[in-house]
Amino acid sequence: MNFQEPTLTVIGDEIVALLRTTAGYAFLTRSFDGGTSWSRPEPTDMPASSHHVLRLSTGEVLVTYGDLTSRFSDHRDTVGRIVTDPHGGWDGHPDVALYDSGHPDQANPSSAEVSPGRFLTLGFDVRNATVVGVVTEIRDGMLSVL
Repeated sequence: MNFQEPTLTVIGDEIVALLRTTAGYAFLTRSFDGGTSWSRPEPTDMPASSHHVLRLSTGEVLVTYGDLTSRFSDHRDTVGRIVTDPHGGWDGHPDVALYDSGHPDQANPSSAEVSPGRFLTLGFDVRNATVVGVVTEIRDGMLSVL
């Protein structure tokens, strides 16, 4: 297994790295000393490819990624989840399908919190050769597409 494409996020006094792997799901590792040393990478339940992690104004995090499973479609859909306690485990949070271009090469999302609880996630649509934006918000503790 290889670790690839890390996403670093500062959460309080720790740095969290979400790592893409060749194992088909992301791993999580943490540093409590400014990045000098790291915890042993642990698997998550996210079948993530090309992910992005955004620390929110609430202290939660929004994770968006290309889903490597076929649970939403036969393609690598862009999905998202809200991790309510990023200092704890990142497993078990519901994923929400954000966008399906109908093409297997999709994801590489990037998100911004445009107002408290409202987010813009950008991705790409290979078939249409364009950038796609999806607006979401938190409703009842879950991510919801508007």
